[in-house]
Amino acid sequence: MIILTTSIGYCPNELAIFRESLIASGFVGSVVVLSDDSNCLTELSAEVILDKDNGIPINSRRYLAYRDFLKGVTESVVITDIRDVTFQKNPSEYMPIDGVNVFEEANRKKIMECGFNSSWMNALGVDNWDNKPIICSGTTSGTNLYDYCTEMWDRLVNASKYVGIDQAVHNDLIYSGFTANIHKNEDNEVYTVGHFPLESVKIENGFIVNKNNKKPCMVHMYDRHVNLTASVMYRLGLDMKIFKSTLKGAMV
Repeated sequence: MIILTTSIGYCPNELAIFRESLIASGFVGSVVVLSDDSNCLTELSAEVILDKDNGIPINSRRYLAYRDFLKGVTESVVITDIRDVTFQKNPSEYMPIDGVNVFEEANRKKIMECGFNSSWMNALGVDNWDNKPIICSGTTSGTNLYDYCTEMWDRLVNASKYVGIDQAVHNDLIYSGFTANIHKNEDNEVYTVGHFPLESVKIENGFIVNKNNKKPCMVHMYDRHVNLTASVMYRLGLDMKIFKSTLKGAMV
């Protein structure tokens, strides 16, 4: 398996939870990172793709780099965000890889019910999917993601330069009929918790569990809650002092 991610402008401390949780999971596959730092994720022996800033926001231009990298790749791949993602189980063993797999966020919260997602859709000029659940562009897994990244880039290159437009394109692509398995947020291996009230996210033995009391493989947007960030850091044995800036920026 290949973990494919992007790190632009982040310091090593901001990547520590991603890095250390992936190591702790027992993952032994490859890590590939699009970055502006040739030494990014050396602890994971990562292959670095140096970013070429073409004037398009990184959220969008990453799909060009991903497409080029994935041409001819036959291994299973997990495309993931990096700063606000933590691993709780070995992705090689638990992440779905048949076909293209995408993941809802916020337990079926509709696009029109989220100010960010509705504004991104408006910027894209699409209102067909207002009553559809939000699908998060932060994580996509499968065995052939080349076609997915090609479709994403073909749409993004001509889309608005609005930061966040990739999420709108991702939703529009899937709901327009691109073949993908859509996984619900409340019971799958990717648990996105940014929209949940603080008290509704449960922690058991240091791990974040979903609504069905199961431990997901990956947790996204944990950093919106200080208690979740602290719990993850404690479980991984990380020094809280070096994360003061991260904790100050967390949304409670």
